[in-house]
Amino acid sequence: MTERISRQQKHLDYLIADFAAIKAEIARRSTLQRVVLAGYFAVLALVFQQGASLTLSASWILALWAASALGFQFYAREGPEIDRLGDVIRTRIAPVAGEIIGAPPERLLPSETNREAQETPPQRRAYERRRAYDRSFNWAAFFAAPLLITLMHVAQCMREIQRLWDFGTPTPWVVLVVIVIGAHVVVLLWRHA
Repeated sequence: MTERISRQQKHLDYLIADFAAIKAEIARRSTLQRVVLAGYFAVLALVFQQGASLTLSASWILALWAASALGFQFYAREGPEIDRLGDVIRTRIAPVAGEIIGAPPERLLPSETNREAQETPPQRRAYERRRAYDRSFNWAAFFAAPLLITLMHVAQCMREIQRLWDFGTPTPWVVLVVIVIGAHVVVLLWRHA
């Protein structure tokens, strides 16, 4: 009997260690999201500053759109990974630990397993509100802000627009790349919505 209890305790210790490692990985990924978002806003602020001082060049616009596409892609990718890690806790760790301890998983790890708390009408409404805020934030930060700065640059450089069809200059190529990256950002945002 003592050997069985000892094995159960070791199994439980491994499950607790796995739980702690997954929670740490969730926290790490969440922190990475914040760092990427802060980096993107730093690029956005720098490009805006260049535009306000009338020294904004096409290179800055390209850098802004590239930062928008890459930043959002990384930022959005981490969300499903965090959900997947939470699902590992919910479906793989909690049931086994609950069986060893003799408690239902939703009572053992309520923050990860109590679906009843997440399925009430107020919780669903709150979740839908958060999703709507997430969508509007993403569209404003990763598409509208770069678009406004791009339009500001276009307004400042109207003479460059006259060379739009002169493929011997960088202008049409920059416009083409910005359009392609901008379309990519729209597709990413649309899929994420």
